Amino acid sequence: MAEEPVAFTRREWCALARLSIATYYTLQKHGNGPRILRVPNTLVVRVIEHPRDWQERIAKQGVKKDTLRVLHARATKAGKVSGESANHWCRSPEKRAAFKQRKRAGAAG
Repeated sequence: MAEEPVAFTRREWCALARLSIATYYTLQKHGNGPRILRVPNTLVVRVIEHPRDWQERIAKQGVKKDTLRVLHARATKAGKVSGESANHWCRSPEKRAAFKQRKRAGAAG
C-alpha cells in the first residue's frame, strides 16, 4: 500500500479537497486555509495539512463569517451571470428585446 505524501502542491491539495484554487486562496486570505510551509528565498509553498485533517479542524473551530460571505457572493454572482447569459442569448430577437425591456423596467422600479 502506497503512503500518502506529507506535503502537497496547492493544486494537488485542491484536487484532494475538491475545491477550486480560487476558493483555496479565499480561505487562505481569511485565515481558514490549510497549514502551509514556505521555503525561504524561493517561490515554493507546500501545503502540509491533509484535506481530511483540515476538514476536521475547520469543523471544530468553524469558518469565519466573512469567508462564507465572500464565497456565497462569488457563487451567487456567477450563477446570476451564467443564468442571465443563458436566458438572454438563447431566445429569438423578439423575445430578447422583451427580456431587455423587462430587465430595464425591473431595474427602474
